[in-house]
Amino acid sequence: MEEADRLCRQLYIIDQGKVIANGSPEELKRQVGADTITLSVVGGEKDGVKAEAKQTLSGISGVTKVIDSDGGITAYATNASQIVADIVRAFDEKNMQLSSINLARPSLGDIFLQHTGKRIRPEELNTKPASGMRFARRRPARE
Repeated sequence: MEEADRLCRQLYIIDQGKVIANGSPEELKRQVGADTITLSVVGGEKDGVKAEAKQTLSGISGVTKVIDSDGGITAYATNASQIVADIVRAFDEKNMQLSSINLARPSLGDIFLQHTGKRIRPEELNTKPASGMRFARRRPARE
């Protein structure tokens, strides 16, 4: 994904054979418009615990979107680093124990996740052509 971010001038996100988003890497990242917070909760594999965790995250100021992700929950938030303490405090008040929490700036993988609800896995790119990203390589500037 990092190579596509550096080398491509235009990206197409395709899900189930349909183009669902396109633009330059920077345009697509601006559409996300938020940092990514990925977390997991002890006992989070149980539906009730995961639902309560998602509801707790949704109630925190600055969180714009909360979705399920592989083995945990992904939230999008403006200035995520400034609300980590609020997240920890909110989960503590509900007696829910966090097993991990990670912050990141939007990546192309986050963009794909937000548009499709799935993460790109390299092993799936060869076996599932219905979902993925298509890349258009940047051409050298003409003088």
